[in-house]
Amino acid sequence: MKYKTLCTYVLLIVIILIVFNGCTNNVSNISSDPTESERYSLENSEWHLLTDWAGAIYGAAGDKGYYYITTNFDGSFLINYLDYTSQNHTVLCSKPDCQHNDDTCNAWISPNQGGVVPLVVDESVLIFSRGNDISAEYEASPQVIRMDLSGNNREVLLKLSSSEEFIPPFISDGRTIICIYRKYDASGNAPIVENSIIAIDSHTGTLQKMHELDSSFYSIIGSFLDGIFLVKRSENNRTLLGYYPDTNTFKELSSWNTEDKSVFVTETGYGFVNRNGNIEVYNSPEFQKYDLPNLTIRLDENLGINSFRFMNFFDDKAIFELIYLSDNGPITKILGFSMKDNQLKEITLYTDYLGVQDPIDIVGILSTKLVVISNLKHQEVTLLDNYGIPIQSKSLVYQYALIDKNDYWNSIPNYAEFESIWF
Repeated sequence: MKYKTLCTYVLLIVIILIVFNGCTNNVSNISSDPTESERYSLENSEWHLLTDWAGAIYGAAGDKGYYYITTNFDGSFLINYLDYTSQNHTVLCSKPDCQHNDDTCNAWISPNQGGVVPLVVDESVLIFSRGNDISAEYEASPQVIRMDLSGNNREVLLKLSSSEEFIPPFISDGRTIICIYRKYDASGNAPIVENSIIAIDSHTGTLQKMHELDSSFYSIIGSFLDGIFLVKRSENNRTLLGYYPDTNTFKELSSWNTEDKSVFVTETGYGFVNRNGNIEVYNSPEFQKYDLPNLTIRLDENLGINSFRFMNFFDDKAIFELIYLSDNGPITKILGFSMKDNQLKEITLYTDYLGVQDPIDIVGILSTKLVVISNLKHQEVTLLDNYGIPIQSKSLVYQYALIDKNDYWNSIPNYAEFESIWF
C-alpha cells in the first residue's frame, strides 16, 4: 500500500503481450493476417479505455461490480470483487472453506506474472499476466485467463512467451482489446525487436498484429468516436496521433515540446494546458482549435508547466492535479475542466489518514457513478501460512466507495462505501 506522493507525475507502467510457443489446444494462435473465419469487423466500433490512461492499474469496472487485484506475502495474487448492489467486498471465489492460497481457488493467481491486470469485456473477466522486460530479475510467464463474471469457468485463453510484453493502457470496443505490444531479443540484452499495435479477440483469443511501429515509445492515452489517441515520445518532443482501427490508418493531430504545454483528453476530444496556464481544446470529429482566453489555470511560478498533471477523465470532463510549493511543503489542488461548457472548477474531495490529506482517486467509471478510493484504513486479516497455521496481519488498505458523478463534480462527499465480509 502506498501513500500518494504529492509530486508524482505520469506513471507509465510498462505491460504485456504476445506470440507463443508450445501452446495447449485451448490457446489461440497469433495471426498477422487472419482468415475471414478469424476476422470480425471493426467498422462502426466505439472505443473506450479499460485502464487508466497513464497505464496505472487499479481494477476493472463491470456493470454489476468492480474487480481488482491484491498481492499476497508470497508474491501470488488474489482477485477481489466489490458488488455494487450489496456493497460487499469479497474474494472472487465461492468455494466452501477455500483458503485462497493455491490453484484450487478461482481467485488465486500464481507469482512471477510481471503483474496482472483485470479487464471486464463482453460479460467476461479477463486476467492479463503482463510479462516484463526480458532484462528483469525474473522470467515472467505471461498469459490471458478468461472466466465468467462470478469467477467460474476459468480457462487459459492465450499464452505468451517470456520475451514478449503488453504495454498499457488497454482499450476495447466491447469485444476487441487493443494495446501496444513489444518483443525483445531473447539473448537477455533487451533490445526491442518488434513494436506493434495489436488486437485480441476476447472470444477466441486470436491475436492480430494491426500495425508495426518504429522503435520510438508509444502510449495509448484515450479514444474518440471511431479512433484512438496515441502519443509518440522522443526526448522532450511529443506527437499526438489519431489511430483508426477500422482502416488501420493514422492521422497526425498535434506536436509539442513538454516544456511548452501538457496534453489531456476526454471522450469528446483533446486539449492542452500551456506554460502560461491558458487552455486550448480540440473537439472531435474535426479537431478544430478553440482557444479559451478567459480561462486560465494558475501554475506554480517555480515549477511552471511541471506543476500540472492530467489525472483522469470521464464523459466530457478532464481532471487535473496542480502542485504549489510553499514554506510548509507542497500543496495539492484538483481542478475539473468540462469541455462541454468550458467550465473550470476546483474539486475538494480528499482522503484523510493520520492528518495527511490526498485527493481521492477515481479508479472506475460507470454510466452515472464513479468508483473511488474514499479513504485509507488499517485492516486486520487472519491468514494461513504454508503449514495451515493462522497468522494475524495488519496492513493499510484502500476504502473503496461509489459516488455519483454529479456529487464528485460538485465536491459533495456522498460516498456509498463497501464493506469487507471476508477478512
